Amino acid sequence: MIEFTTSSIENIIGHRIGNKMQEEDLVLSEKEVPLYDDTLIDIFKTFFFKPFKDTAFYNFKHDGGLHLNQTYVACEQIFNDQSNFLEESKKLAEFLFDSIDHPNINSGEFYMMYITDCKVQGEFTDAIGIFKSESKEYFLTLQETEHIELDYELGMNLSKLDKGCLIFDLDKEEGYRLSIFDKTKGGVEVAQFWKNAFLNVKMREDTFFHTQNYMDVCKGFVEDVFNDEQGVERTDQLQMLNRSMKFFEENDEFSTPEFNDKVLEMPEIVDAFQGYKQEYQHKNDVNLFDEFQISDNAVKGQKKHFKSVLKLDKKFHVYVHGGHRDMEQGYDEERGKKFYKLYYDSES
Repeated sequence: MIEFTTSSIENIIGHRIGNKMQEEDLVLSEKEVPLYDDTLIDIFKTFFFKPFKDTAFYNFKHDGGLHLNQTYVACEQIFNDQSNFLEESKKLAEFLFDSIDHPNINSGEFYMMYITDCKVQGEFTDAIGIFKSESKEYFLTLQETEHIELDYELGMNLSKLDKGCLIFDLDKEEGYRLSIFDKTKGGVEVAQFWKNAFLNVKMREDTFFHTQNYMDVCKGFVEDVFNDEQGVERTDQLQMLNRSMKFFEENDEFSTPEFNDKVLEMPEIVDAFQGYKQEYQHKNDVNLFDEFQISDNAVKGQKKHFKSVLKLDKKFHVYVHGGHRDMEQGYDEERGKKFYKLYYDSES
């Protein structure tokens, strides 16, 4: 959880980042934004802090070592000495400008700020905020003289910040603790630009990380192995998804033996699942633990991917929450159509 109740913005600066592939320029500011207006500060907090939700946390990374990650190094310099803020913000703006390697990446304003007394996962710490705003909208302006005058200006919608990253002064040796978001829509190159090219981050290996990955394995196992091609009926596939979701919702801790007993049930399915899990670990370069604390936030985020729905042509959607033994599948020779029988006690 991230809380800003006691937070203060101590430094903020903005630079203009163009797309060099569109022959647009980089415009660097030489001074910070003055922070003397309480209303403006409240607007800043709403605009920059609101998009950060209780999601996964990340760490900076670099194959050659953290000292080669330019964003990490700039943040380290600022955390070591806050007077480095202005110069390091310009270095990061230049790095962001140089990182743009696709013509469809939008130009925009690059903002950077220093924030004190953030509360993240129960710990108070300082943070550096890095943001990019790309969306512009027209706004009506009103002036009252002898009569009402209307005009318009082009500006930023306070609910539409496009990209952001909070770097908390925690876990320095692991690459700091980060929270990021990116609302960009576009192709793969555009979508991965902020997270991979500029920030270069990996998901932090905490309870959220382990829960999300294991639930990904559960969903992928049903899609890729426990499926129609292996002769598994759709109702049995849905039951597997239901049991998986129920296990994560009802337990505080994950245990492989308990999961195998309550969800997978049969030895041959356990063996197939373990084989799929090993393949997932190798493909994604992750290590899935046999025991870990289950993250409620990760479970909530994954729930939408575990919908147990039978889609029958375009006519019917049957939501299956359990009791697959009360469903009977068959084929009607006269109509030449498949069917399901549902046995139940009451209706509402």
